[in-house]
Amino acid sequence: MKKKSFYLVIGILLGINFQNFAQCNADFKESQDPTCVNSPVYFINISEYPSGTTFSWDFGAGATPATSTALNPPPVVYSTPGQKNVELIISNGGSCWDNKQRQLDVAPEPSVTFTSTAPVCPEVGVDFAYTGDLVLEYMWTFGEGATPSSSVLQNPTGIIYSSPGTKNVTLTVSNGFCSITTTQTIDIYSLPIAFAGEDTTICADRSVQLGTDPTANYSYSWFPPSVLDLPYSSNPVASPVASLTNFILSVTDATTGCQATDTILVTMLTPLISDAGNDVEICFGEEVQIGAALVEGQLYSWSPVAGLDDELIPNPISSADTTTLYTLTVTDGICDPVFDDVLVTVHPLPDANAGVNDTITTGSEIQLIATGGVQYIWTPSFSLSNSAVFNPIASPDETTVYTVSVTDIYGCVKTDDIEITVIEPSYWFPNAFTPDGNGINDVFYIRGEGITDFELYIFNRAGQLVYYSENFYEGWNGKKQGSNEEMPEGAYMFKIKGVDTNDTPIDDSGVINLIR
Repeated sequence: MKKKSFYLVIGILLGINFQNFAQCNADFKESQDPTCVNSPVYFINISEYPSGTTFSWDFGAGATPATSTALNPPPVVYSTPGQKNVELIISNGGSCWDNKQRQLDVAPEPSVTFTSTAPVCPEVGVDFAYTGDLVLEYMWTFGEGATPSSSVLQNPTGIIYSSPGTKNVTLTVSNGFCSITTTQTIDIYSLPIAFAGEDTTICADRSVQLGTDPTANYSYSWFPPSVLDLPYSSNPVASPVASLTNFILSVTDATTGCQATDTILVTMLTPLISDAGNDVEICFGEEVQIGAALVEGQLYSWSPVAGLDDELIPNPISSADTTTLYTLTVTDGICDPVFDDVLVTVHPLPDANAGVNDTITTGSEIQLIATGGVQYIWTPSFSLSNSAVFNPIASPDETTVYTVSVTDIYGCVKTDDIEITVIEPSYWFPNAFTPDGNGINDVFYIRGEGITDFELYIFNRAGQLVYYSENFYEGWNGKKQGSNEEMPEGAYMFKIKGVDTNDTPIDDSGVINLIR
């Protein structure tokens, strides 16, 4: 029986008038039912009452506060679970009184604890395990740098942290009535410092030191190890054989077991090539290309520069006039220069000699004799017995200039000319001869034919007779007749007498130069 009904019955028995009690109607509601241990509950007074009414609240076992006289009491927190009897009594002196009772269910708060596989290294998955009471809902947030950043699984696994440090992990669980949150910290180890060095470029067949100074408690391993002197040190010397080598450094912290890697790319330049070409031979006045093809990235320089059309290209044209040893220097602005030589041998042109100009009469012939080489070609060839020998017989009908091309043993060629004058008279004479025994122009004699009663006189400058002959086909060899003494070089007077084919007397004289 409600207290209000109870007091009405007592009032009737005692003759007391409780009519004014009907003016009070106690009632209230709570902010949530059921609620959770340690969760605040707000009670809201919805009673009907006259002015001057007082209020008395009783919140039941385990409540804080336990009672209140406020119209709307402060939030109430229950420290124990179970059913709680909550009562509100309103009173206005002796004229108005009422009460209201309600039962509030307080659910037990779930436990919220978990474990993890931390501490671990960055990029190593962390597994979390919930160790509290079985609940309905889970909400994890894993802290800075986590992937994924959250989860609704009971036991999330493989959470990756990209950075080291202390991480705040928050777990909120709910049993359908109550939710509770806890935050724990886990540690992510720092990675060791791995520094393989800056990417670098080296010259061909050179070595380079990698890495840096060692750190205590760190162990080192390099790949590939085959071209390193100490592949398990922090700073080995590399002697690569490939044009591009990517070295990978692995560093392990002995304390944490964490490992970090770094790479360095070593570019080895292509070996410089200095190719001056093969030694060559040319004739004076010729030119020849030396060197070889251009290699991209190489810089060229030739020394000496004399005779070259461009001393800064790989294959210049040489027109040296003397035998020259050229040195080619090749650089790339980075590596040491390399060198090569080429000898350009310049052969002088042959000493071509077609002989001394001469005179013949019409219808006669003369032997030409050239010197200075090993091969001869005469032009024009139509009046010669053989244009490809050094001593052809010439029988021109008119005055002719013969050119001989003389080739020596090196293939060098030079030309010389001789003029053969054709005259009408039946005789003529040269103005010089060279009695040096070489078979060419060694004897001075009168040229022509058909002279009878012939006489030839040779006088020195003192007027002394040094030679006399009556044979038209004989001549003076430059020696004194009788003693065979060689006459000195100089000018000598000669005189001829005879009768030509027209029976015309001949009485002629002139000067002949003896040249030694």
